[in-house]
Amino acid sequence: MKTHKTDIFFISLLGLITFILWWPTRELPYWWDSAGYIMHAAKFYLDSNFSSFILPSDSAISAFAHPPLFPFLLAWAWSAFGSSLLVSHLFYLPFV
Repeated sequence: MKTHKTDIFFISLLGLITFILWWPTRELPYWWDSAGYIMHAAKFYLDSNFSSFILPSDSAISAFAHPPLFPFLLAWAWSAFGSSLLVSHLFYLPFV
């Protein structure tokens, strides 16, 4: 029979594992593997002053196989509020 203490233990263990996995990535302006493409695509949009909605085909970011709206919106957030870790994380927060 499960007890309340067992539930608390497993929830605490899950929280600890999540914290340990998150800790090395806390300084990154993006999350996990494909989010790196999002950050590079957003940087492209920001550096080009949003002059092109199509990503360049000769770069690594062209391998990003998702619609460009999410990186475009991240670049807009960076242009409006500055390209900081806080802005990036707050932008990503509703999508988690």
